[in-house]
Amino acid sequence: MKHYSLYCSFFLIFSLSASCVKEILLISPQISDELIVNGIIKAYEPIGITLTKQIEISSVKTNPIDSASVILLLKNDIIIDTLGFSVNRYCSDQVAIPGNQYSVQRINSDDVHLYARTLVPDSVSDIICEFTAGRLFDEYGEPITESFITITDDENEDDYYLLYLGEYSDSTFSTYSYAAYWQLNDPVLINEGILEYNPSYFVFSDELFKGEPYTLHINYHVGYSYNGVGYFPIPAFCVIQRISEEYYFFMKSFLRHKYNQQYIDYSRFDPMELLLKGQPIELYTNIDNGLGIFASYAESLKAFEFIPIK
Repeated sequence: MKHYSLYCSFFLIFSLSASCVKEILLISPQISDELIVNGIIKAYEPIGITLTKQIEISSVKTNPIDSASVILLLKNDIIIDTLGFSVNRYCSDQVAIPGNQYSVQRINSDDVHLYARTLVPDSVSDIICEFTAGRLFDEYGEPITESFITITDDENEDDYYLLYLGEYSDSTFSTYSYAAYWQLNDPVLINEGILEYNPSYFVFSDELFKGEPYTLHINYHVGYSYNGVGYFPIPAFCVIQRISEEYYFFMKSFLRHKYNQQYIDYSRFDPMELLLKGQPIELYTNIDNGLGIFASYAESLKAFEFIPIK
């Protein structure tokens, strides 16, 4: 009798659990015929793009296009090269010159199927990077490094910037993650509305300092080394890029997208995990009749100089 009662209890629990389960048929959205362009070009380096087709949400492999006719134009109307396909990329021998506007077109017979353009910016030449330590400490008593990055903005242009910090280890540059930063409260970064997305890089415009020098104030945790006398912060570097307008909008949208998907384990790729992770974020695109990005930047690397506490 005792075993019969136990059996009935298990059967009742199982029945109640099963009654709460409902199967839902998930239908993947129809794949668009629009092609995807990936073309981030760097000043003074050869111009190139990749072309791919859209893929199913459950797929982990790209779908490259290797037989397109792609031309490179200067100032929208002067054809300067036909891009050859090599190693999944359409490449040109032409290098990106700051101040030039380049366009790419994918053509088929007399029809233009894809079009995008970018104006290549010049690098930031006047940069001052300084840091100090020993004035601020976190709640655990660990010292905080204060960094001061001063740039001089061009008063004649609307300028856009991307900045990140890091250090070299065995000739390899490692970028600081968001966890390294501490109490970010610089007005320019706050104005961009990006700090809530845990950025490892900072995208900003000159909206608040048009044509004037500006000093960004960024606090971060950093490792310390001992030289026999005392502990000193490991030397850090600042990478600052002047970026094209479309790159600015794309990287801001990508930051939100990355934050939305940051907890997905892509090593085991579970489509259900992807589908149920927050609201989808639409990435910015400047591709006519397609998706993706064609943008440009110029990069500068600067070592921080230590400022003793007075």
